Amino acid sequence: MKTIFYYIPLLLCTLLLALACERTEDIPVPADLDNGALLFPATRAFDIFQGVGDDDGIYFQHGAVEASLVFIAIMSRPPLVENGRLVNEGDIVWQWMDTPRRGIPITLDMGSRAVGAPEFDDAFWMCNTDTFYWVAWTWDKTGLFLSHSSPGNATVTQPAIAPQIELRGYRIVGDSPSDTLLVPGQAITLALTFSNTGNTTAQDIRLSLTTNGSETFTALDLEDVDAGDTMTINVEVVVPSDVSFGDELDIELACSFNECLSYRREIALTVNALRVCIYDIRLIQIRYLPPTIFWDPLALPSLYDPDVYYRIFTPAEQLLVESIPIPNATDDWPNTPVMANWPDIVPCLDLEIDENYRIEFWDEDPVDPDDYIGTVTLKPLDYIATRDNVIRIINDEVMVDLYLSWE
Repeated sequence: MKTIFYYIPLLLCTLLLALACERTEDIPVPADLDNGALLFPATRAFDIFQGVGDDDGIYFQHGAVEASLVFIAIMSRPPLVENGRLVNEGDIVWQWMDTPRRGIPITLDMGSRAVGAPEFDDAFWMCNTDTFYWVAWTWDKTGLFLSHSSPGNATVTQPAIAPQIELRGYRIVGDSPSDTLLVPGQAITLALTFSNTGNTTAQDIRLSLTTNGSETFTALDLEDVDAGDTMTINVEVVVPSDVSFGDELDIELACSFNECLSYRREIALTVNALRVCIYDIRLIQIRYLPPTIFWDPLALPSLYDPDVYYRIFTPAEQLLVESIPIPNATDDWPNTPVMANWPDIVPCLDLEIDENYRIEFWDEDPVDPDDYIGTVTLKPLDYIATRDNVIRIINDEVMVDLYLSWE
């Protein structure tokens, strides 16, 4: 008969085992021994169990037995016994056989692995998804008859060795409040905090992000994370240009680590800003009289009305637009609904959502210095909830209509 062992350390053990295997076909089943739950029903229950030690190593612990030999094996498939014989001995991947010693656990390093069998180290158990089975039996003192055996369906309790990467939190970061707004077509920076809730180091971490079901657009190699530690990284995400205010931006995070493990998480952000531009400005009314009563005191009475123009400035005092002057703008509001209506700004002037823009109005004088008329400020974020296309601003100096386009 083909031997069930790959490596037998002692010649005597080999002979005894071979003899025992040959004789198991002829062993009569005593009337009082028909233990169907055991590997060999014509034996008594073997007092043995398999556990995992503090070092995450597998071991077997047996009680007191009167036997010349004990055999223990780990198998890649369930054991199959026919006519009192183990017929799938080729599925044995690890084995140990020796004279039992009371109280001494059997560890994997005390036995032998089959050729091509797994190492059964931490890396293997971390990635293993297969089920392994273990069997054990004993011979009586003669070494000819099986006396005790383990259950026929015992599975190996595997060490719980694995890292686990999880997203603990995220936030949008930036140098200014406008950097934290989700504007179509613009980028935001996400600070992602991950933690390793497993019991060993997470290695070879690779993170990819996908937005709204599109192809992966960001892939990052991250540093190792020890068990119990956290890590925060900044990732730039571009908001798709085809989303609108109030839409959800779905970002799927896919994280792979330790060559075989993975973690997925989806976060949803709300598009809370839009692309906005200003394309027209209209001066409705000047709400005070100049100190000299007339805007152009040296001119003829028919030219007393101001020649109005405007300038748009950024918070950094950068001049964005200076209009042409509207000569002799008549201030007869409300009889004259619009005092000065300039040509549209072409192309529409893009504005930052969370910036304050200053719009100054002046009277152009060909002889005297230009006269200051008034100023209004515009912060698009103040109007994002209603997205008004026409914003009327009134203060002590002027009444102005601003025309915006939201996209």
